[in-house]
Amino acid sequence: MKTLFIVYTYLGGHGGGVYAERANVNMFAALSEKMTLVYPYKEGEELRGVNTDGLELIPVTDERSKASKFLGLLAGKVHRYQLDESFFDRNRFDVVVFDNSVVSSRLVKRFKKAGIKTITIHLNYQIQYLLGDGSRLTLLPNLFWTWIYEGQAVRNSDLNLTLTQQDVELLQKHYSKKSKMDVLGVFEYGPAEIIDLPSRQRGHHYVMTGGLGAKQTEDSLLKWINDYYPILKEADAEAQLTIAGSNPSERLSHVLQESGIELIASPPDMKPILLNADYYINPVDCGGGLKLRNLDGLKYGLPVLTHKVSLRGYEKMQKEGVVFSYDNTYGFRQGLIALRKVLATRNEIRLMYLSQYNFNGGVEKLKRILKENSIE
Repeated sequence: MKTLFIVYTYLGGHGGGVYAERANVNMFAALSEKMTLVYPYKEGEELRGVNTDGLELIPVTDERSKASKFLGLLAGKVHRYQLDESFFDRNRFDVVVFDNSVVSSRLVKRFKKAGIKTITIHLNYQIQYLLGDGSRLTLLPNLFWTWIYEGQAVRNSDLNLTLTQQDVELLQKHYSKKSKMDVLGVFEYGPAEIIDLPSRQRGHHYVMTGGLGAKQTEDSLLKWINDYYPILKEADAEAQLTIAGSNPSERLSHVLQESGIELIASPPDMKPILLNADYYINPVDCGGGLKLRNLDGLKYGLPVLTHKVSLRGYEKMQKEGVVFSYDNTYGFRQGLIALRKVLATRNEIRLMYLSQYNFNGGVEKLKRILKENSIE
């Protein structure tokens, strides 16, 4: 299989979407005879976490000014790529993979017309995600063009892949029930690292991690601190909470300081923070898609308490009794009780995590999905 993989997001960045995209790139590369990777590039955003062995790399810089990007958005030019005719040569590629419906815009029909198989990976139902995380200035044009291009991707791709079953249902409901869809899920983006987990009994250290600059994260955190943090302190008088992540705003930093919550802004390494924690909390209550920050906790053997909005994709871990959810203050209190009663050790939780999210398992699942859809 000769594959063209077109990426929208900077692969050197941080956040759940980047994590998932690295895994997807590496899994398709593992199954391809030859793969060309077209990806955005700017100084300071080098490729990270991508196995580049044998890949043809085509970095693309975005020279547009902010004004031209905004005007382009109004006209429906939502990404940076202008591909020459060689990319549409049926002899050059068997399949093209778009990492989301934004980057497939204005391209999916052209590749389909050229007789090249098309796959779009949907990290979420993008309309729902934008409503929770979109800039107010660009929200309306973004919603309009996303509705058009997400619909185009769903209806015209030979195969649509999602991270969760809920996304399949949302995309089919809003665009087309006849489109081919399958749930790929999310996986490690390479062989699992060896982590020496502490064997101590759990104490009273709770942690939240993830990019703090996103609107949905800040909005969720501010609400959580007001509505739920007092319950945590009441339920566990010795509770210590650490919030770690990149780019916290001055407003959020001030609120955390006033609340007595430890903030570790833009840590160079999240590993020691997670190794020092006993429980993981995910407060994000808006946006769409699978919240990959939950994997931070599970990867390091921490039981997880998450808002119901961020539970999707973790139902199996919920059945295992290591992930719990809430959507109101009563549910949060009950979730805390269940969280603190978890008997599974850190190593046992990590083994559960690896059994579901390991890279080799992801490659095998993708291989099966492609074969079932006659894309090989």
